[in-house]
Amino acid sequence: MINNQIPPSLAKHIAHLFIRDPLVIFKEKLNIDDTKESDHFENIQSTNWQTMRFKPPPLSQPEIGWRVEFRPMELQLTDTENAALVEENMKVAQERDALKNKRFWFRSNISFPHNISEQLRTRRKQKCFKQLSQCFSSTSKNIQNCCCVQLTIDEIINGTDTGDDECGFPGLIPLLNFYLDSVEIDAETRCTLNLYLRLISRRAKGELPTAAQLIRRFVIGHDDYKNDSHVSSNIAYDLLKQLNQLQTDQITLEQLIQNINDHFRRKTTSTDD
Repeated sequence: MINNQIPPSLAKHIAHLFIRDPLVIFKEKLNIDDTKESDHFENIQSTNWQTMRFKPPPLSQPEIGWRVEFRPMELQLTDTENAALVEENMKVAQERDALKNKRFWFRSNISFPHNISEQLRTRRKQKCFKQLSQCFSSTSKNIQNCCCVQLTIDEIINGTDTGDDECGFPGLIPLLNFYLDSVEIDAETRCTLNLYLRLISRRAKGELPTAAQLIRRFVIGHDDYKNDSHVSSNIAYDLLKQLNQLQTDQITLEQLIQNINDHFRRKTTSTDD
């Protein structure tokens, strides 16, 4: 693949798929024309259950382009969250409140399509854009020194604000918005995407609690909890009841957060007294 001008990182990813045998083979798909159908590749691709998967365009619809499918390891409370979230550095993320208090290694070298590059030139200093471009073309030996930096989740998602004197990371959501502004997309789809992006942005900023924070506050604020790390069956039942109400649209996420916060404050205030 490398000899045929496939980028080394993508070639390594594709090669990794073929370390396993396919789980399923359909008899009627054994002998097909690989120039017209991609079933042989997808048979390998679709049975490698990883957190991230590249989805090449169907041979019959090349205009679709490449897509990226994210499969977060932690199941979220709602379909919207499951559709929106991306993988994070799991080792650091396991610590309590890592989203607000920890930094994650993240590549700052990002290749921008030409139309996005022009917008970035107008919004960020030429020096910053040049550094990012040089970083992307660096050899793998120097890539960590040049391109890997420690950022908070807020900085990764929403971008760094370093003032006028220093360069910063533009943020994934601003980059996505640049891209969405540059392509033709219908209003309904854009509104749906904005819903997901706003959820991610607010959670990264700490404006919305994570699922772990919500559950922790619910347990601590429950009348049956004795501060002994024991979650009784009553606590578990009441928690699942609340989550079911959220998933069946009986309450909104904002109402759930408010209910949990009210119980948490009432419980912790009475304990302090």
